[in-house]
Amino acid sequence: MERLRREKRSLDDLIRDIAAPVVDWLDECRIRQGRDRGGIFDPVDGSVPGEHYAHTHFAWAQALLHARRPDPARSAAAREAIAFHLRTCGEEYSPDAWDYHWDFNNLALAETYRLLAGELDDAERAAWRSGMLAWRTNPHHAVNWVAMRAAGAFLRGEALEDVGNAGDV
Repeated sequence: MERLRREKRSLDDLIRDIAAPVVDWLDECRIRQGRDRGGIFDPVDGSVPGEHYAHTHFAWAQALLHARRPDPARSAAAREAIAFHLRTCGEEYSPDAWDYHWDFNNLALAETYRLLAGELDDAERAAWRSGMLAWRTNPHHAVNWVAMRAAGAFLRGEALEDVGNAGDV
């Protein structure tokens, strides 16, 4: 922290030097065609793991960068990653499956929705909202996730409030 104060780096400097290169590297790992389109290829294990939260957090990071400095490519990458998440989790994982890390995915999906809602077409908006309504938090009571769950539930409820389903999250 002290080094950052001495250098008086701005948020834009930090985004340019740290966040954007990481997100851009992940974008190079993004699958651009086929069933896994939008998923993030993991070069360590040689697969596109659908059971965790790389895809939703990649989408959230792209949406944050896009919100800071509008870039249609970042918006498109975020939307494609969420499409992958919505497409694969419904087919491969039951909503009560612990392994899917619903809490992490729900928070990132809700935040990405908040940032990009104005750019989504009607079909995307409906799909994203359906996902937020269907995939609830994990039934585990790990105290270190409580704040994340609360934030995710708040954001999901806020996103669904106008359709009368906020109480169902």
